[in-house]
Amino acid sequence: MHQNTKDGVLNAEEMEYLSALLTEQAGKPAQGGLKFEVNTDNHGFLQQLGLSDTLKVVARYGHHRFVFPLSIEVNDLGMPHLYFNTPDIYEDGEQSRFWRAEDEQLTLLTADGEALSYCIQDISVSGLCIELEDLTEPVPDTLNDLCLRLPNGQILDLSGHISRYIEPNLVAYELELSSLDSSELKDYLFQLHRSLHPHLMK
Repeated sequence: MHQNTKDGVLNAEEMEYLSALLTEQAGKPAQGGLKFEVNTDNHGFLQQLGLSDTLKVVARYGHHRFVFPLSIEVNDLGMPHLYFNTPDIYEDGEQSRFWRAEDEQLTLLTADGEALSYCIQDISVSGLCIELEDLTEPVPDTLNDLCLRLPNGQILDLSGHISRYIEPNLVAYELELSSLDSSELKDYLFQLHRSLHPHLMK
């Protein structure tokens, strides 16, 4: 667990104490994340953690690394809850990069909702790659006027530009996260990863 404060990384004693504070709650996870409740009257340590600008938990499963942002909220009864928000998923290798997913049910749409013929080869929280069936077909320089329809029917506005041509028929785009609300995309990717790797969730 990492805390981006002047104190740096939590030591083993603090990590053990934090673990003892929390018990996982049954029920539906919030927004794809995990919810924990403090089971002690001593909330000082947890409240101090809540003052951190960036608090994260890092978990590794095989070649995949999950970075869970944490948030602490207080309910109507004054009981603080620790939320493991939807993680960023990385592929470990020579260069760490966001996990890329393949899903044939993803569809690119025009601003008017018309489905485009491009096939989405793969997608991550930072970019996507499209495959061209017809090499003479023009490709857009940017994604700014396009939308992405998720398998559940949800439609996300896109913003991005061509990064490179991987092959003559494969075009990679970089998503501009500063202008794209990526929370829905992150939720979709996390749920897809869980469905593809159920053994990690046991």
